Amino acid sequence: MSLCINPSCPQPDHPLNLNNRYCQGCGSDLLLKDRYRVTRLLTDNSGFGKIFAAEEQGSPKILKVLKEHLNNNQKAVELFQQEANALSKLQHPGIPKVDGYFQYQTRRGLILHCIAMEKIEGLNLEEWLQQQGNHPISEAQAIAWLKQLAEILHQVHQQKYFHRDIKPSNIMLKDGQLVLIDFGTAREATYTYLVKMGSGYQVTAVVSAGYTPPEQMNSQAVPQSDFFALGRTFVHLLTGQHPANFYDSYNNVFRWRQDAKISATLGDFIEGLMALKPGDRPMNTQVLLHKIDELHQNQAKNKFILSPRVFPGIMLTIGVLLGILLTNLQANYVTKSETTSETKSESPVVTNSPNPSPQAIAPVPDPNLPTSVPQPLPSLPQELILPPISVSMDYSQLENFLKAKKWQAADEATRNLMLKIAGRTTEGWLDVKSIGDFPCEDLAKINQLWLKYSQGKFAFTVQKSIWDTAVGNREVTNDVYSIFGDRVGWRVNNNWLKYEEYNFTLDAPKGHLPQMFNDKKLPSNRLSVLSPKLAKCNII
Repeated sequence: MSLCINPSCPQPDHPLNLNNRYCQGCGSDLLLKDRYRVTRLLTDNSGFGKIFAAEEQGSPKILKVLKEHLNNNQKAVELFQQEANALSKLQHPGIPKVDGYFQYQTRRGLILHCIAMEKIEGLNLEEWLQQQGNHPISEAQAIAWLKQLAEILHQVHQQKYFHRDIKPSNIMLKDGQLVLIDFGTAREATYTYLVKMGSGYQVTAVVSAGYTPPEQMNSQAVPQSDFFALGRTFVHLLTGQHPANFYDSYNNVFRWRQDAKISATLGDFIEGLMALKPGDRPMNTQVLLHKIDELHQNQAKNKFILSPRVFPGIMLTIGVLLGILLTNLQANYVTKSETTSETKSESPVVTNSPNPSPQAIAPVPDPNLPTSVPQPLPSLPQELILPPISVSMDYSQLENFLKAKKWQAADEATRNLMLKIAGRTTEGWLDVKSIGDFPCEDLAKINQLWLKYSQGKFAFTVQKSIWDTAVGNREVTNDVYSIFGDRVGWRVNNNWLKYEEYNFTLDAPKGHLPQMFNDKKLPSNRLSVLSPKLAKCNII
C-alpha cells in the first residue's frame, strides 16, 4: 500500500497508488524527498503531529508530520524543528535514529513539516511477556533492564525532553538491547506551548491507564513523571500482570508486592519510583542511575550466599570428588616392595554396571614409575560430566555471507558451523540431544549475526517467536507444525518445500531462514526443542 499524506486528498489510500509515483486521488508526489514512501497511518492522536509508517528502499521508517492547522504558526513550526534537532543528538542504541527534518509540498502547494526516523522491528515487552506465558522476569533481569532504561532516560532528559508514555508496549527488544520508542508524546516545552494556545487547539493529557502518574492526568507532567511510569512498567514485568489489576479503588491503595518474588530492596526501590508526589521520587536521572548501581552491587553480594536447596547438592558433589581423589591417592602410594608379581599381571577391574563405583574405575598403579609420581586421575562418573562448552569457532565466513546478503550460502555455513560445534558432522543433522546440549554462547552468536544482517527478519529467535505464537497452550501436533510451516513459508499450498525450493531472498516470509535442518524429517519438528533451548539460554 502507498498512502498519500495530503490532508485534502479525497482518496489517500487509492488502490492504484502502489505502482505509481503520484497519488491517483490528488496528484501529489508519493515519494517524499525522493526517499520515503508512506504505507499507513499509525496515529493522529500523538501530541501535535500525525505518525505514519513509511519505508526507504525497503528499510522501515517512522514519519511524523506536523498537523496542517499549525503550519502557519511560527512557534509551533520552530518547536517541531527543535524536536528533530534534539532527537538527532540522542546517539544511543536505545533510541531510534532520526534522519532529520524536511518539508514536503503537495500538488496544490501546501507545505507539510516532516521528521523521518528509524523504525524498530521486533517485539515490544508486552508482546514478549505474552509469549513467555506472562511469566515474571527475574530480579537479575529486572535490574539489568532498569539500568538500560535509566541510561536511555538520562540521554533524553539531558536534552530537556521527557517521554511521558513509558510502558511495556513502548519498549522494544532488539538483539538484547531495550529501545524506547514513540517519542510523539515527548518534550514538555512543546506540550506546554500548545496548551497555552487556548481555544485554537485542544490538547488532552497523555494517559495510559495503570502507568500514568496523577500529575500527568491533570496535564502537569514533569520529568519525574517518567520515573512513575518506569516503576509501573516493572510492576508489570515482575508480576506478569497489568498494573491496573493491583489497584484497590475502595481503599485507594496499590498492592502488588505479594505477587512479585523479589527482594525487599528491589521492592522498596520500585515503590520509590511510584511515589504519589513527584518530589518523593528520584530527583533526576543521575540519582536514578546511582540507586540502580546500588541495587546491582547488592545483587552481586547476594550471589555469594548459597540457597539452602542448592547447598546440599554442592556438598554431595564435593564429597564424591573427594572420595575419588582419596581412592586415587591411596592407590598411588603403593610402594615397589608391596607390589607383587601377581599385582603386575592383574588387570583393572571391569564392570558392566552403568554407574561403576569409584573403586571400580580407579586405575592400577604402574610399578615402573617412582612412588612419588602421581598416577592420572580417573574419569569422572557420567552424571558429573557437564554439557559441552563453547569451542573456538571462526564466524567470519558466516558473517561475510550475511553481510553480502548471500542467504543460501549463509544458511549452509550455519549448518556446517552447528554440526561442527555439536560434533555431528558425520551424521549431517542435529538430533534432539545435540540441540539440547548446544553451547549457549555459540547459539547466541549465530542468532545475533542473522538478526543483525537481516534487519530482524531472519534468526532463530524470530522463528521462536512465531513458533510460540503458533503453539500457545496447545499440545504440539502435526497441525501445529503445519501452522508454523505456513507462517514462515516452509509450507506452500499444504506441501512442505524441498530445500532447493526455499526463498533465499529478503522477500521471503519472516523467520524463513535459517532452516532448521533434519534427516528426512519436517524442519519445524526441531522448533519444539529449539524454542525451550533458546529460553534456557536466555536468548530473546
